[in-house]
Amino acid sequence: MICVPSPTGHETRHGSYNPSTLIRKQQKRGRKWRLFLTATSPLPAFQISIAIAVLILILKSFVEQLEIPPFPSPNYLSFLLPEEIVDAIYVYEYAVTTFLQLDKDEFIIASNITTHQGGQMIEFLSAYVNQRTNGTPSLSSADLDEKIFRLIFRFISEGREISNWIDWRFVVGVTSSWYESYQSELSALLVRVWRRAKSKMNQEFSRLRDYFIQSFESILLDDANDIIPALTGLRYIVTLNHEITDILIDGDGEFLSVLHDHYVAYRAHLNELEREAILYLFYTVMVSLAYRASESSMGYSKKGKGVANSAENLFFRLFDKLFGEYIRGTQSDAFIEDINKETPFGEIMTEWTAEWKGADEAVEGLLLYLDRLKLEEPIHEEAETIGNVKVCNV
Repeated sequence: MICVPSPTGHETRHGSYNPSTLIRKQQKRGRKWRLFLTATSPLPAFQISIAIAVLILILKSFVEQLEIPPFPSPNYLSFLLPEEIVDAIYVYEYAVTTFLQLDKDEFIIASNITTHQGGQMIEFLSAYVNQRTNGTPSLSSADLDEKIFRLIFRFISEGREISNWIDWRFVVGVTSSWYESYQSELSALLVRVWRRAKSKMNQEFSRLRDYFIQSFESILLDDANDIIPALTGLRYIVTLNHEITDILIDGDGEFLSVLHDHYVAYRAHLNELEREAILYLFYTVMVSLAYRASESSMGYSKKGKGVANSAENLFFRLFDKLFGEYIRGTQSDAFIEDINKETPFGEIMTEWTAEWKGADEAVEGLLLYLDRLKLEEPIHEEAETIGNVKVCNV
């Protein structure tokens, strides 16, 4: 993940201590919880209400006594014994389940980051998301992974003052980690994030955008930085929520210009996955802007007689700024050529212009771009072999 300088330092509230010690300490409480569930599972119907009341009291007590060990790094995992690993997964699942079972009022209290249990849980979730963004978490299971996502969703939806702890890394990490599994849920989650912490999110992603604009060269040249998770996460967020698009293109699309210019300058230095991450983020933002312009033009007037609105002006202005020289043939452009080759941008724009309901003159630049794409399509050749010589018939 990209290391963006933080305006304030962050230190773990746990300090430096041995996770395995806390794991063993927690096991005793965890076994009591497991025994309680086992003992109460076959209850008759008339005893269910009593069991629920007892369970709520136990949950409150457990939350107050929760001691969540720090999530171990992959390097530290080698120091844990196999039975400690199994018990650690159980302890984390037990803690997450406990938070999920709290009623709304109890959860609001427990989710306060200034409380011991709230602060511990946020640190655990952040560490888990960070590891999941960069690969497989050191300790996990399918059940634990699903419950962690549900708990994150609950923290975002019901947690107290989420602006006190949420940042761009967490939002990008959650989105990229569960995008393939929970797209509809993530879309709802992002809406809630911006509704409950709009100022913080605008500030966080504006800072990330500005950092890319000011330091993208040094980011690319520093092998310690991995741009793929951040750019891929941003692309997924753009796909699911329009709020981030407005932030990224603010300042006349300077962020997109930086992606374009540095891609051209350092293309040979980038590996295939890095090139793909840059190209697809750019492509997704441009397509998002195109469809926003198309939707805003509908209903304004009949085709060919409309006055361009702000959404249309923005898209066509950025398109001309970024594609203009390529369209006019004044110079070659490796970035645009790779966009054409690696993404379906040309196909999408062909469909988009066919359905355009705004002024005809507005899409003249796009039509010129599509015409050039047709000219650059490779000529299909039929080959036949005469003796040992291959002869191409065009």
